[in-house]
Amino acid sequence: MILILGAVFVILFVLLGGDRGLRSLGALLINVAVFLLDIKALEHGFPAYLVTLITVSLMSVTILFVQNGYNLKTRATLVSLAVVTVFIFFLALLVAHGAKSSGYNELNMYEDETAMLAGHVSINMTAAAVAMVIVGIVGAVIDVAIAVSSAVYEVKCKNPELTERELLASGFRMGGNILGTTVNTLLFAGLGESLLMYLEMKELHYTFGQLLNSKAFFQMLFPVMMSAIGCVCIVPVAAWIMGNFVKKYQ
Repeated sequence: MILILGAVFVILFVLLGGDRGLRSLGALLINVAVFLLDIKALEHGFPAYLVTLITVSLMSVTILFVQNGYNLKTRATLVSLAVVTVFIFFLALLVAHGAKSSGYNELNMYEDETAMLAGHVSINMTAAAVAMVIVGIVGAVIDVAIAVSSAVYEVKCKNPELTERELLASGFRMGGNILGTTVNTLLFAGLGESLLMYLEMKELHYTFGQLLNSKAFFQMLFPVMMSAIGCVCIVPVAAWIMGNFVKKYQ
């Protein structure tokens, strides 16, 4: 069934996307291969943060330059993404250590024992959680960044007399237009994926306080919130960097 769904996706992608769809599909396949290598490297004990840095760099370059071409907008987006990714990395690291949220939660702590699987995992689970967040934010943040960079670029091309402040304002307006839908998409994707967990918590009669302090609930919401924060932060960063790129290189 997975192969059938995959085939339907590829056919529709190529038919509706044309040449651009083929390039996007190629970029997607490259990123899947990079992600699988990331998992293999973590499995063999390579440093999680170094592996994540390499993975995110390769995925970002693939999405931007293979899919969208090498130009001023994609270069500015790459720099913007690097700035925001570093910020999100340290924020996620701080939150993950402070919340002690890695490892098994109260809902799955006995699942491996029930399935008679070994529960001793020789991986730093905090590092794995942060790595998951960083890899997970790439797609959503790039979407917002490329939209803001493109808006600033087009506005500057058509109105070369605009000041840097006016360019920033145009980037903010474009970012505001797409932030709502992007954050809603991220939030409801996470909520929908965890619907079974909510039903289980309801059956276990969780109070609102217990829900807020639940490790399982936090583990679900953590990557979603980090992605949302990344999307919000990328708007001013991308607008400012694109404004400087246009002024310097054009």
